[in-house]
Amino acid sequence: MKKIAIIKTKESSLKKQRNEHLKMSFWGVISFITLIILGLVFIQDFYVLAVIPIIFSIYQFNKGLFLNHGIKGEKVVLKKLKKLSDDYIVYNDITIKNKGEQAQIDHLVIGPKGVFCIETKNMKGDISGRETDHNWVQKKTGKRGGIYHQKFYNPCKQNGRHVYKLKGYLNSNNLSHVWVQSVVVFTKGWSSKLDVESNTPVLKDGDLIKFITSYKNQKGQLSSKIINDLENAIDKNIGLLKRAA
Repeated sequence: MKKIAIIKTKESSLKKQRNEHLKMSFWGVISFITLIILGLVFIQDFYVLAVIPIIFSIYQFNKGLFLNHGIKGEKVVLKKLKKLSDDYIVYNDITIKNKGEQAQIDHLVIGPKGVFCIETKNMKGDISGRETDHNWVQKKTGKRGGIYHQKFYNPCKQNGRHVYKLKGYLNSNNLSHVWVQSVVVFTKGWSSKLDVESNTPVLKDGDLIKFITSYKNQKGQLSSKIINDLENAIDKNIGLLKRAA
């Protein structure tokens, strides 16, 4: 039976943020109800103030839904990454901290072919943009046939900052010689058209495994010792104990 990739994770950063927003939304509703009751009991203008917490609650709830959308995308990519052999270590939704800065990385893959820092976007429709653009554009068709355009921050630039911060941490752990490959992955590939110009690989989730396993590392394949050193460095940073040999 083929062994799958080794999956490592702590409490999901996105799940933690989502739950915090939903909790704030709940307390907004409670505040709204409380002010309405006070307004009815004391016949004062408490109910006017109730508008504030309900607006706050709606905002927090929408933020929670947005993050939940991202969590679903990460699950799709993680399911793909599990198909890698056990020569690979997959870190799912981790936060790397170094010198007062941090990088929230959707997926970090370490294996013989190299180190891959993956930014996941759970978006459908047509995606267009260039690596130098500040924003990219998502074009999609609504339920009633209307065409919508929405800008979002360039994921190549976003992940480039993650790679930069990760490299800074690796450099401080005597791993400056290790190349980190940035990768952007779009899920919902069945309905997406990618029209991008980028030196950073921008893929649909169905192409990710082939990209990793056929990747030509400019510094050659990683030895088991380097993979082990990388694993120890990442484990130390995110507070995981080393796995048993």
